[in-house]
Amino acid sequence: MKWLQKIASKFEEYFCALLLSVMLILLTTQVVSRFVFNNSNSWSEEASRYLFVWLVFIGASYAFQKNAHIRIDALMGLFPKAARKYIKKAGEVVLILFTAFITYHGWRYTWNFYKVGQVSLGLQIKMSYVYLAIPVGFFLMTVRNIASLFGWDKGGEEECPTDY
Repeated sequence: MKWLQKIASKFEEYFCALLLSVMLILLTTQVVSRFVFNNSNSWSEEASRYLFVWLVFIGASYAFQKNAHIRIDALMGLFPKAARKYIKKAGEVVLILFTAFITYHGWRYTWNFYKVGQVSLGLQIKMSYVYLAIPVGFFLMTVRNIASLFGWDKGGEEECPTDY
């Protein structure tokens, strides 16, 4: 069971590393084939673009896990130290509501693309697979935020150095 927890806590990290590796291989072969063999394929550039979309949304979830998103901490200094913890929790609740909202609407958006059946030009894959990165990424962000709110994220990075 411990190995399952480790995989769950490192899922985004491993998935992003895999996506980045595949992108590197695809783009390297694209450049080599273009400049060495004077023959270019269109599908590798398109695949790399779609992998990058997935990398951005899964990477955003990874940044939530590592507490690496940019935030404005100067405002927290205006509140008394006793209230800062509660304000931080309220901010986490608002963030959970926002990411859940985007997850829901991202799923609806993706489902509409699935129903239409639009396919990409080079790869001939359904565009709904590309747009699925939105609800999946935001769902993972929601899960990571809930874990942070309830203190279930014991394996993550330390908080940013602030007094709250």
